[in-house]
Amino acid sequence: HRPKDFVYNDIRYIHNPLGKPAERDMNMVSNDVDFQKVWDCTKSSNSETSTSGADDISYAGGKGEVPGMRVVRFWEEQGGGKEALERNMKLRRSKRRSVKTKK
Repeated sequence: HRPKDFVYNDIRYIHNPLGKPAERDMNMVSNDVDFQKVWDCTKSSNSETSTSGADDISYAGGKGEVPGMRVVRFWEEQGGGKEALERNMKLRRSKRRSVKTKK
């Protein structure tokens, strides 16, 4: 579960994982879990026509690619960095241990 959005050799690679709750707690993935729109098929002009009969959808391209924020290492770029990740992992481990010892 590693969020990605980057271009390599003219190909856009996107991975928008929801992540486990623990991964969201540790800022390994975004806390703002939602779908990511990457392509817009709504008509960009009145000259495009739809083969389905819907007036607002274009199967000839529409508005096209929806730009996204470049993400290669979410936890490093937006999650507080390596030190924050290590701190969050230790905190999570200690919480899990304390729950196990209470049982």
